[in-house]
Amino acid sequence: MKNHSMKFFAGILLCILATGCGWQLRGDKNHAVHIPALTITSDAPYDKLSRALDQQMEVQHIAKTGSSIWNLRILKEEMKKNIVAFSDTNNPATYELELQVRFSASNEKGDIVIAPNTERVVRLYEYNNNRRLAMDRETDLLTDEIYNEMAANLLHRVDFIAGQKNP
Repeated sequence: MKNHSMKFFAGILLCILATGCGWQLRGDKNHAVHIPALTITSDAPYDKLSRALDQQMEVQHIAKTGSSIWNLRILKEEMKKNIVAFSDTNNPATYELELQVRFSASNEKGDIVIAPNTERVVRLYEYNNNRRLAMDRETDLLTDEIYNEMAANLLHRVDFIAGQKNP
């Protein structure tokens, strides 16, 4: 009996450690190391994407001023909410939130190193008519997550080009 309980507790401990490692790795991302400074040019400098980019730049220790300034220009951003599936009562059951951003980037010399290009982030979620308030809050959380992922993706793309020998 004692041997079984020891195995049980050892198994539980192993599961907890494995889960903890997974959660630790989930948030572990490479920081942009080739961008010392970056300016963001956008028609809407205070929208969700600009705020998410500012937050990501702070987390990744990218200055907004200084020497070797790169420029990320946001040309267009579009958030879509598409119906993916219907329920048996002919109500929308699954939605797709999609953020598309058209952007370009230039180096410190002013040379365009990323021609106008599009980045896309998508999230699916199932809508439940019985939990409308909760679904609205979940949609807000997914939207924030989409903007944060888009900001990280844009910075990673600029960082990749900045790391090239002759951008």
